[in-house]
Amino acid sequence: MTEHPDPTTATGTGTAYPTATGTGTGTTATAGITGAAGTAKPAATGTAQPVATGTAKPADTGTAQPASTAQPTGTAQPTSTAQPIGTSTAQPAATGTAQNSPTTTGTAGATSAPDAAGPTAAILIVSTRAAAGVYADLTGPRIAEWLTARGCSVTAHLVESDGPGVTTALSALIAAGPDLVITSGGTGIHPGDRTPDQTSALLDFEIPGFAEELRRRGSLKVANALLSRGVAGVAGSTIVVNLPGSSGGVKDGLGLLDEVLDHMLDQLKGGDHAR
Repeated sequence: MTEHPDPTTATGTGTAYPTATGTGTGTTATAGITGAAGTAKPAATGTAQPVATGTAKPADTGTAQPASTAQPTGTAQPTSTAQPIGTSTAQPAATGTAQNSPTTTGTAGATSAPDAAGPTAAILIVSTRAAAGVYADLTGPRIAEWLTARGCSVTAHLVESDGPGVTTALSALIAAGPDLVITSGGTGIHPGDRTPDQTSALLDFEIPGFAEELRRRGSLKVANALLSRGVAGVAGSTIVVNLPGSSGGVKDGLGLLDEVLDHMLDQLKGGDHAR
């Protein structure tokens, strides 16, 4: 015949009898289970260890049902640590160092190359006083601005004194292979003005009509424009044009060049005439 232990003290068999009063928040009868998880007190030689959660389950009829059989193993070890709802450690969506994702994949900011590069041009200002620093070169920047506005890339801008150095400088510019070289200055009849002669010596052939028309247009404003000896022609694959050193002569020369440059470049590269 099995004896039932005292309601408050577990004896004999170590079988826990909970009070089972609804939600399991009351004090158990024999195992001493308190609250949700509780601490099981064994009846024999050690502290009782609940097999599962140690929470007493009430019977359907209100009659206490034993939650588990106490296991006297010494110090009680809970089978798992209770985790309150909503207190688990948040896990990042991805591991590693966070990277800012680009809007699109592939090489950022990649743009297609233009179908053809614009013309290249070099500038040679022939002026003894500008080269010596007596005054600033104002003509070269004006020519460079005009070229840039037309889509040309200015590859060089030199200032040289009248004399043998002009041949050296002009030869170096032509050897670099730009589409166009514009010179300004040294085109008159002064003893030091030798730019046309030095240019002609480097040309494969001249384009006389350009120089003739530039003199004609200039003479409509200033008769002295007829004294300019400037030439234009081709050296290799480069068009070379002499412009006067005066600001008015440069303005007239760029105006004429603006009308014919595209066709000159196209023809030099083997283009056909418009029909």
